[in-house]
Amino acid sequence: MRYLLVCSTLGSWIALAGIATAIDITTCGALVAEGETGVLQADLSGCADGVTLAQDATLQMNGHAILNSSAVGVHCTAGRCRVTGPGEIGGADFGIRLDGGTPGRHALYIDDVDVHDSGSFGIYAFARIIATNLSVRGTIANTFGVYAADLRGTGISVTDNTGTGIGVGKNARVIGLTVTGNGEDGLSAHGRIKLFDSTLTGNGDIDVLSPHRPRLRNTVCDHSGGREDSYELNWGICTSDPAP
Repeated sequence: MRYLLVCSTLGSWIALAGIATAIDITTCGALVAEGETGVLQADLSGCADGVTLAQDATLQMNGHAILNSSAVGVHCTAGRCRVTGPGEIGGADFGIRLDGGTPGRHALYIDDVDVHDSGSFGIYAFARIIATNLSVRGTIANTFGVYAADLRGTGISVTDNTGTGIGVGKNARVIGLTVTGNGEDGLSAHGRIKLFDSTLTGNGDIDVLSPHRPRLRNTVCDHSGGREDSYELNWGICTSDPAP
């Protein structure tokens, strides 16, 4: 019995030791240290950087908003971080930005967040973005609503941005992607595109652009391009594509 009690106590101590303590965030400029979790307990407005995340840090937005940051709403300074909602990031120059990063090794995880009315980029990460229930809309500059080295996710909406909706350095694989009303291209990827249950229509130029034939399942688009590395040559996969 004593042996069992010691083992049980030791096991509980080890489990507790592995749990990082969350920090409450109520003011601008908070830094969430490596491997830690910050929980937003109030709306933030008029910051330079709203919240900064170190390597493997997490921000739980907890139903709050980060508004009108002059630089970055949520600034990830190393190769991996996570932003979870529900929450809103609006009016920053960069809504969410990940510095550095190596495609295939580093990642930005985003869940249940609305990013809107950013000045330069809604989301910028030269790394893989893995997102669920993400909305990016109304980016003002003629750049990208979302720029990623690689994009994966479900339930992503990128709409009404002045420039291109989504730019991807390598591959994009998304279930439930909505890309509409962007001023230039909808989704532009240098690698392969795989989309399921998605809608890409009403964008200013090409809805689906890739040098490789996109794989679309239960997906609607108006215009495709990129065949033979040509912007003008389409893949014959969208409703308004002329015969290739």
